[in-house]
Amino acid sequence: GRFSPVDFPYPHETVRFEMRNEPPGELLIYDWGTGSLDFQRFQPLVLTDEQLQSLSGEYHSDELQTVFSIRVKDGELRLQINNHGWEQLIPTHADEFVPRDRPYLDSRILKFQRDEGGAVTSLQVDNGRANEVEFERRDLRHESVSN
Repeated sequence: GRFSPVDFPYPHETVRFEMRNEPPGELLIYDWGTGSLDFQRFQPLVLTDEQLQSLSGEYHSDELQTVFSIRVKDGELRLQINNHGWEQLIPTHADEFVPRDRPYLDSRILKFQRDEGGAVTSLQVDNGRANEVEFERRDLRHESVSN
């Protein structure tokens, strides 16, 4: 019941599964020798096209001089940063997404912020040591995504 990663930079780290009678039940436990992390199983959120469309827009960070473009294509939320390629985003919690394909150590979490009326007003990005970097929402300029 213990697994070791193949071609992983840290050969002594293992992953194991454990069933517990009390909540949360099934766990994946990541051991690195001097400590471990417990991961709970979760079901990814399934969002409607309308819910995804409510997140579409241009988000700008004055601090970073960066624009995040968020669009919906083929029922999926996509992210483009400063005219680079489009990345697919997957929901993890309500109004929280991560890139589907990301390299090792990419810890980006995108959190959409809403006002009291439920309208999306901004986006906060966490990325390891830089957390809650604010991106202000601007008007939606483009409707289509290519690629």
